[in-house]
Amino acid sequence: MLQTRSGKRTAIATAKIALDLLDENIITSEQALERTSKLKPADLAVTKISNSQGAIASPIANAISACSGVVSGEIVFDAIEAEKRTLRGHKTILLRNEAETADLGALVNAVGILTKTGARTSHAAVVARQLGKVCLVRCLNMDIQIDSKSVKFDDITLHEGDTITLDGNSGNIYSGEVQSQVIIDQELVNRLLELRGNTSNV
Repeated sequence: MLQTRSGKRTAIATAKIALDLLDENIITSEQALERTSKLKPADLAVTKISNSQGAIASPIANAISACSGVVSGEIVFDAIEAEKRTLRGHKTILLRNEAETADLGALVNAVGILTKTGARTSHAAVVARQLGKVCLVRCLNMDIQIDSKSVKFDDITLHEGDTITLDGNSGNIYSGEVQSQVIIDQELVNRLLELRGNTSNV
């Protein structure tokens, strides 16, 4: 049996593609307006690591970014623990050597996923994008120790329940919670305003 998934793209990509196609006279203004009619300014925002308090903390590892955004959460290694902590109101990040189909429950509850192997088109990345979760893959210096419920990043050891931050923009991984900020792509918003011809409609 062949499994398929609908391809997903971000709101920013939707706006940019429609507006670029309009600029290149490939589609009409009416078509561009139809394709972007449901977008709001908040949809055209990205979450980035904040440097408002000076120097940003040094990352403990780096991986390939498969889904953008910034999230912080407690380390978990399986779906059961992810669900338990989520029900207690905690945010969690799933760490796996490689994501499997059985990890779907953990992905639903977690705010992000980090894997040792994989690529942007791997199972973890595809599912994470569909669920709107931050996802980093191929973190080669991550060594998960399931028996002790711990993980090593070179000479740094963290345990289940410890907090980490995933930066889906740069691929960096930080120990602890790192402050982030939401930035709206004002240039893109202005292009939409120009298309719609009325700022009150955005």
